[in-house]
Amino acid sequence: MSQYPKPAFFEIKQENDVMGYEDFVVGFSSDSDNGGGDFEVKPLSGTLNGRRGDPTPFSITFKPNDPGGVRNAYLIIETEESKWTYHLMGIVQ
Repeated sequence: MSQYPKPAFFEIKQENDVMGYEDFVVGFSSDSDNGGGDFEVKPLSGTLNGRRGDPTPFSITFKPNDPGGVRNAYLIIETEESKWTYHLMGIVQ
């Protein structure tokens, strides 16, 4: 939840489901509201630890471009072996 134009911040921690390290890329699906433009994520790429390692944190910022309403975005974290999708919902007051 955010009060326009102030940003809101949160974090997702992604665990790898394979034993070894894996390179990843992050993006938003094409069916996200505004192409996911009200959301930012960091990092956009890197390496996930193996299954026994610490989860990788992803910092997400919700900074609405317009007042009022609800924004839906679908964050995708993808490796060669796996793909995780998160539904992000930002509410603007």
